[in-house]
Amino acid sequence: MKTVLVSIFDRKGEIYFPIHQTKSPAVAIREFQSQCEDKNSPFNKFPNDYCLCIFGEMDNETAKFNLFKEPKILAEATNMIIKDEGEIINGKKN
Repeated sequence: MKTVLVSIFDRKGEIYFPIHQTKSPAVAIREFQSQCEDKNSPFNKFPNDYCLCIFGEMDNETAKFNLFKEPKILAEATNMIIKDEGEIINGKKN
């Protein structure tokens, strides 16, 4: 089974969080959105500072990696936060 390798990048700290292995980009985005919606998380308090990046894939059966030359941004914290009903969610009006 192929999984994806993702990490959150902290622009202010100029550092990636530890790499996380998950089932798919969609699952990674959902997990990131959940963290961003938590009012106590730094992603919610400082959304301009964080983005979710994908590094590539890993095949769990063969242990082979398919890594990108550079990380690609999957989601921005600013687009993951639901402030109030009717406001922007993932770049679209609710």
